[in-house]
Amino acid sequence: MPHAIIYNPQTKTIESTVSGNVTLDVLQQVFTEQARLSAEHNCDLMLNDYRSAKIKLSTVDIYELPQIISNIAAEHGKDARQAKRALVITQDAEDYYFYETVVDNRSQVEKVFFDMEQAKAWLYTA
Repeated sequence: MPHAIIYNPQTKTIESTVSGNVTLDVLQQVFTEQARLSAEHNCDLMLNDYRSAKIKLSTVDIYELPQIISNIAAEHGKDARQAKRALVITQDAEDYYFYETVVDNRSQVEKVFFDMEQAKAWLYTA
């Protein structure tokens, strides 16, 4: 599963591009790299491009993702509730909206988008 995660100093954002089949193990790798970069650059803005990804998660996995993100962030000295994350997708919105609700219930900030420019506009506003 190819993925690329970088820190963009111009926008002060961690940018992730994920493609192919994505499992819980792959997401944990992505979240770990994001947390490392977040701590290294003191950055809490994340732009996640999953438009070329095929997520292979159960409903239980989706429900547990915010806690997994929180645990990984804490391992790197970060609080997941301080991050603002935009997730750009192109498929099967139902599971993503469930995920967005679970994230909100865990006091984290992440929103699902179908359009990259809308995601950026939301991410870069206070």
